[in-house]
Amino acid sequence: MRNVFYETRRRGASERRVLEAVRPEEEERAEGGQHARLEVAGLDHALAGLPAEQREALVLIGALGFSYEEAAGIAGVAVGTLKARVSRARVRLAASFAPKEKED
Repeated sequence: MRNVFYETRRRGASERRVLEAVRPEEEERAEGGQHARLEVAGLDHALAGLPAEQREALVLIGALGFSYEEAAGIAGVAVGTLKARVSRARVRLAASFAPKEKED
């Protein structure tokens, strides 16, 4: 039970860190702050749509800069499993930002 608590707390902290890294205050003050806020909101929405395991893997590698070995240790999975999760997360994020084709 204690491990579940720590794991949940760790995942929540890593998600907060990535959102803080994505939303720098300077960007909000710059020209086009409205556009930047919309992009961040889109990223927040896309990240929230990922399964928790994929989101955690992507945050550890992409936002926090851990190596695959370090991230696998943090997540408690094999390196190959973590690489697969990152790959799947990147594919899903790319698909969510791809232009939608209009049906005639």
